[in-house]
Amino acid sequence: MNVEKIRKDFTCLEQKPKPIYFDSACQSLRPRQVIEKMQEYYDKYPACALRSWHDWAQKATEEVKKARITTQKFFSAKSPDEIIFTRNTTEGINLISNCIDFKGKKVVITDKDKSHNIMMRSGMHCVHSWFHANKLPGSCRASLQKK
Repeated sequence: MNVEKIRKDFTCLEQKPKPIYFDSACQSLRPRQVIEKMQEYYDKYPACALRSWHDWAQKATEEVKKARITTQKFFSAKSPDEIIFTRNTTEGINLISNCIDFKGKKVVITDKDKSHNIMMRSGMHCVHSWFHANKLPGSCRASLQKK
């Protein structure tokens, strides 16, 4: 892996002295290619994908489908239908926590996880009433059982 080549994709890292960025929980850095694709979207087809039938929406839908196929190949998923895009990690974790029944299961996470992610939500109702955490060295074990 050529780190210097990868760094060149991130124009914000071209500053002197070279920055080191660790706050990806707040906002991840975007490579130049992503910024260019976002700019293309805003300039040429700023519409909701997968919803409408006008030309811009059709182009947006086509681009989302292409992105799913590219992502599917990168992660060796069986189908593009297995790829779901979310706005951020917290939304992705909440989606999983609301789709899988964790009650009575053990969930092991690190003690470095963002507290919002530990406090899994169900819609707007926080389900911490059945969330019981036992601290372990270097991690947190959560037993999701009714108290």
